[in-house]
Amino acid sequence: MILLLATDAQALQVQQIEHVLYLHGKRKSAEVRCRLPVTPRLHEHVEVDLVWAESGESSFYVISITHELQQDRLLVHVALVPGYYDLYVDMLRRRAYLEEEITLQEEQQWSRFELEERLQELYGTSMQRHRAVLAKPH
Repeated sequence: MILLLATDAQALQVQQIEHVLYLHGKRKSAEVRCRLPVTPRLHEHVEVDLVWAESGESSFYVISITHELQQDRLLVHVALVPGYYDLYVDMLRRRAYLEEEITLQEEQQWSRFELEERLQELYGTSMQRHRAVLAKPH
């Protein structure tokens, strides 16, 4: 059953939007509270230079976004992981999980390069074609 609340748009006003960035680096994770002019979108690239000394990373991409309404403010929780998002590599990674060729524990221990090397071993020519396409000047 769906409950529809008859509300005026004025009833749910947000005075402040605060972003909480959860940065998962190789050395250490960090939480940064800030007010961004624009909320990053899923898989979007984000540079956060101020956490380089702590996390060992400054280049991240968004893996999840959640919103939390608290009285008159909105908290936007943004989880970030190091590197850049590659849809093709992500698809092969998920395939390897489904085929039980890699485990979550293995992936957490490997660097991105090690993961791509393992995917290369598993799916050879498709990874080579993908790298060739990425290397072409556009």
